[in-house]
Amino acid sequence: MPVILVDGVSTSGKSVALRKIQSRYAKTIPNYSKLIITEHFTERYFEDKSVSQHAVEKHIQSILNTVVQFKTLQNSSPFAQKTAVLSVYIERLLLTFFSRNLIDENTFDQLANVFSVLDCKHYLLTIPVEHFEARLVSSLTRRNAFWSEYITHTLGGIYKAVIHFQKQQEKMLEGNAILSNYMQTAVITVDDVEGDFHTKIE
Repeated sequence: MPVILVDGVSTSGKSVALRKIQSRYAKTIPNYSKLIITEHFTERYFEDKSVSQHAVEKHIQSILNTVVQFKTLQNSSPFAQKTAVLSVYIERLLLTFFSRNLIDENTFDQLANVFSVLDCKHYLLTIPVEHFEARLVSSLTRRNAFWSEYITHTLGGIYKAVIHFQKQQEKMLEGNAILSNYMQTAVITVDDVEGDFHTKIE
């Protein structure tokens, strides 16, 4: 029963992947126990809170503890199915915080080591450099006003936003190389967010 970690910059297709994976398992094994921890409980947890490395590290540890408790309960139940399919899916965790410089490399390395005991698989969704601008422009018509405000005023417009997310993706790729020392990792290039890239997450 692996723990699936999925990271990627904004508009890389994480939410689409989550939706399609949930649909896939709902059809194939509808009664299987699944724990889904979305970005609202990982990165976005800090949107209205003070962010420090200590706070981030403590929060990541609390998520780890939750997953351990879930898997302990699942493994101890005589009725739970033991088939090796998705049981825990976590969106935007280790690489996201590392790429935003909210945890340093040493802390990131330590946390990766801790998560390695959970039979983790990590997937990094990446956007081809030439697709960043079009993807961000398209997102402005699909997301709410807060996203437009963030792109326009916080990041300084589309051009600066493209540079911002490209640099973040580069940092994620650096972190992915570190993660590969502790768990199975894969980089998935998302050319078309409506394509079949999500089928590679298993």
